Amino acid sequence: MSRSYRHVKEYEKEILALREKGLSRKEIADKLGMNMIQIKNFINRYNKQLKRLDAGISLPANGDIYKKNPGYELVVH
Repeated sequence: MSRSYRHVKEYEKEILALREKGLSRKEIADKLGMNMIQIKNFINRYNKQLKRLDAGISLPANGDIYKKNPGYELVVH
């Protein structure tokens, strides 16, 4: 099932509803015509954001934690 391009974030409500129904990541990906990796990454990012919010840590508006929070260091090996 091919789809026109929409950012995975636009599918947030659908993905979460399907996840709540108990569908696996593979089943969600097949139903929405996406790659399972996209669904996995979205769910992981979503869960990470929820954990940060539950801990009382504010989320950066543009997702750039390195510029907004100088306590974070980007380490390149």
